[in-house]
Amino acid sequence: MELLEKAKKQLVLLIQIEQTIRLQTKDAPKGTLRLSKSNGTYQYYTIKNDKRHYIRKKDTEIAQALAQRDYNKKLQTFLRSNIQALKLFAKHYTPQKCAALFQKLPAARKVLIKPAFVDNETYAKQWQAQKYEPSRDFPIGNYFTTRGEHVRSKSEVIIANILNTHGIPYHYEVPVKINSSYTFHPDFWCLNKRTRQEFYWEHCGKWTTRNIQQIL
Repeated sequence: MELLEKAKKQLVLLIQIEQTIRLQTKDAPKGTLRLSKSNGTYQYYTIKNDKRHYIRKKDTEIAQALAQRDYNKKLQTFLRSNIQALKLFAKHYTPQKCAALFQKLPAARKVLIKPAFVDNETYAKQWQAQKYEPSRDFPIGNYFTTRGEHVRSKSEVIIANILNTHGIPYHYEVPVKINSSYTFHPDFWCLNKRTRQEFYWEHCGKWTTRNIQQIL
């Protein structure tokens, strides 16, 4: 759904730009802008009633207004085309139906099929079910979370319980390999179920210059 949200934001932005340009074009001056170049200098003219009128340097704002008007009119064409395309996209783009298709199947069929798409809840359950080797650098913590995990501090208990209360999948001290010679265990590895983005949370980690050098 992240793609759809981005499309909707872009749609709102393009509509705002188109409305602004429409107002600017409405108040634009009349006439046709022509230009030429003489001795490396641009010269501007307006065409009115089939007559060419030279625009003096002190009246350059007239040329600017006409050029801006012509640009705005062309831009409006592209904006309206893109606005229409985004409206159609937002109306017909339904990725949730791809994931929902498998969920609606009978259980007897599900066991025979490997789905191409999974809904966010199923994805989160699969992500949470991952197994990993816990850190052996320190003894097991003496604090317990609501999920029955051992953690090493009261702060980690609070964080873990809040994540669990809000239904945010997480792993505690999952190993992260930086290179072939260094692995560290951040406090929490979390998943955003809506976007499926993963992020690490290190709470008050005590890093030394030596630690940083090892990572780099």
